[in-house]
Amino acid sequence: MNNLESRYYSILERAVFSSDPEEALSEAADLGRDLLKQTIHHETATEFHHNALLRLTQEYPDLKLSEVTDRLTTPLIEVSMAYSLAFRWQQEEKEARSFRQAQVSRLEALGTLAAGIGHDFNTILGVINGYAELLRDDATLDSYEWKNSQRILDASERARGLITRMLTFARQAPVELQRVEAIAAFKDELELVRAAVPLSVEITFTNELTQAYLMATPSQIHQMVMNLCLNASHAMNGQGALGIEIKSSVLRLHGAPPVPCLSLTVTDTGCGMSPQVQKRVLEPFFTTRAPGKGSGLGLSVVFGIVSDLGGEMLIQSEVGVGTRFIINLPLVALHTPLEAID
Repeated sequence: MNNLESRYYSILERAVFSSDPEEALSEAADLGRDLLKQTIHHETATEFHHNALLRLTQEYPDLKLSEVTDRLTTPLIEVSMAYSLAFRWQQEEKEARSFRQAQVSRLEALGTLAAGIGHDFNTILGVINGYAELLRDDATLDSYEWKNSQRILDASERARGLITRMLTFARQAPVELQRVEAIAAFKDELELVRAAVPLSVEITFTNELTQAYLMATPSQIHQMVMNLCLNASHAMNGQGALGIEIKSSVLRLHGAPPVPCLSLTVTDTGCGMSPQVQKRVLEPFFTTRAPGKGSGLGLSVVFGIVSDLGGEMLIQSEVGVGTRFIINLPLVALHTPLEAID
């Protein structure tokens, strides 16, 4: 008799004869989860039950099974329920990992494409800028020709900004991470957010930490905060409430032990996203805004940065209610005692 089967017999025996069978039932649930961990088929639990009944009749010949039917059946139910729930959780985790891996693969492929296009396009823009500047220099200030040349330069500058974002998304150049005091960096960014977001948007900032250190770059923190906040502002059409919260938490990535993390939450009262949109919102160049109103790169950039920093990005959204983005990033050091982390 193997160890798992022996465990089940012991559980069944205590469930039948103990005055308090609850402890045995708790162990039955643990056994159900262990069956899944050891890739034992669910039907094996039924075999354990059958063999355990035979053994009971042999070791306790005077036992009337009909009088203890409930106590005999309950452990098997506990094993089955625990196995089924663990199996469902395992499948959901597997699907989530596959989805994240597919997202990362798409981002890498599109990043390579974006890098190639970006470098070539920058060369073309350099030529356009050069000739536009020559035209402007030859024109009289504020003349028709001067204004048209300036419009070309303005449009070219906007295109260059888009290319810069594409190259940032592509992340072709190696990034040297450094120890960054995140709380001060976030507060600095909030001043820029206040200047970039319409005054009609009410901004609230909640912070539970004194100091928190991340391995990142100031530019990465800038891009995360600015892209998330501008995306929230756009979702509200410049009217609503934008909430920014910083607190300590625990990062539980698959296959890795839990680690203390900084949790950044950005919440808006905007239009929200349907489940279909949520599945695609991290794809590069995907946008629900009108043509010419958005590049669809902001959230992709954020997702790429979070992945590079070993963190996770969670999305909670409801159409007509609003959206919450949660960024969890592993900490190097935290001023608040780690014992305070749940």
